[in-house]
Amino acid sequence: MIQFFPVRFPINYATLRNRYMTLHNILCKNVKTQRALRTPKVDISRKRRTPADTSCGSLLAQRWRDSDAEVPDIQHPLVTQTTCFSTGIMPTKHLGSGSEQPAKQADKLRLYGMRFCPYVQRIRIVLNAKGLDYDEVFVDLKDKPEWLFKMHPKGLVPVLDTGDKIVIESLDIADFLEEKYPQPALYPNSERKAEDKALIEKFGKVTGAIGRAFYDKENKPVQEFLNEVTDVLADFEVELNKRGTTFFSGEKPGMVDYMIWPWTERSKLPALLKEQEFNFPKEKFPKLVAWRQAIQEDAAVKPTVIEADKHLRFIKVYVTGKGEYLDDEF
Repeated sequence: MIQFFPVRFPINYATLRNRYMTLHNILCKNVKTQRALRTPKVDISRKRRTPADTSCGSLLAQRWRDSDAEVPDIQHPLVTQTTCFSTGIMPTKHLGSGSEQPAKQADKLRLYGMRFCPYVQRIRIVLNAKGLDYDEVFVDLKDKPEWLFKMHPKGLVPVLDTGDKIVIESLDIADFLEEKYPQPALYPNSERKAEDKALIEKFGKVTGAIGRAFYDKENKPVQEFLNEVTDVLADFEVELNKRGTTFFSGEKPGMVDYMIWPWTERSKLPALLKEQEFNFPKEKFPKLVAWRQAIQEDAAVKPTVIEADKHLRFIKVYVTGKGEYLDDEF
C-alpha cells in the first residue's frame, strides 16, 4: 500500500524532495513488478540446441558461417504492423529499438521473426500445416527492439508466444507445436520419429555449407561448397529411395520435409551471389529433384516461398553492403 506524506508549512524543500523520491521509487518498483507478472514465462526446458543451429540473430554471419566478415547496419522504419501469415500476406516492416511491442490477441498465437530468416520460415510452415491461427511480427535484427530480449535472452528469432508461454529456437518450437497440436501429425509414426530427428540434425551440415558460401571472404569457387552439400545430400537420396515415397514422411510432407525446405529454397543463392556457374548433378539425385518439385507446391509451404531475386537482393545488401535495403522494396 502506498502512503502519501503530508506536507507542512513552512516547506523544507530538502525533506520534500526526499519524500518525493521515496514515492517515485515505490511507484517504479510496483510498475516493474507488474511488468514482470505480465511477461510470459520462457520455456527453457526445451533449450537443448545452440542458437547457431536454430535461430537468426542480428548478425546472420554468426549463425551461418565461420568467418568474421562484417555485416552492414540496416535501418528499418518503425511501425506496428502484424498480420496472419496463413493468409499469404506478410508484414512489410521490421520493428527496431524504440518501437512498442504490438498488443497480442488473446486467441492467436504470435510468431516473432524476420522475413528472410530460414529458421523462422520453418515455423511458418509448421503453423500453416497445423492450420493454426497466428500472426507475425517482424523485428529488425540489426537494431533489435528492447522487448525482444524479454522473450529471448540473446534477442534471436524465431520466438513463439502462446499467451502463457514463450518458446524459442526453431526445432524446439516445431517440437512444441507437434506435441501441443498433434493433428495433423508431422511424424509418420513413433518408430520413425527418432530416424527423422537424426535426419534433421544431419541436415545441419548443409545449412553450414550454404552459410559459409554466403559469407566467404576468400571468393572460393562455389563448387567447393557445393561438394560439401552433395556429400550430405547423398544420404538423403538414399533415404528417400529406401522409404519409397515422394516425401520423407510418406505421400504427404512432414517434419523432415518442412525443416529442410528453407535451405533448399535458398540453394542457388551462393552461385547467384558469386556470379559463378552452379552445376548441381541432378542425374545423381533424381528422388531429391522430384521431392523439390513436389514440396514447393504444398499448401503449407507455398505461401512462405520468397522469389529468388528478392532473396538475392536481400543477401547482397545484408552480406556485402552493396545497395540500400528498404522494407517496401522487398
